[in-house]
Amino acid sequence: MSMMTAEGRPHTDSNAVARLLHAVAAPFRMIGEARDRMLAFEALDRKTDAELARMGLRREEIARRVFGLR
Repeated sequence: MSMMTAEGRPHTDSNAVARLLHAVAAPFRMIGEARDRMLAFEALDRKTDAELARMGLRREEIARRVFGLR
């Protein structure tokens, strides 16, 4: 028996497996991205105020820069 997706395409087991693998991998990608951002934050935080100023950055702006906050 063949099932159809909402878009009218055949639903195959390979699609289900791909979706499952994507869902399982997503948290690991998020952890990796969070780790990279924390490393970037720590690297900037270790800089002196003068070094940050040469980069056009103030200490209180580090989180906004690294995490894309407003």
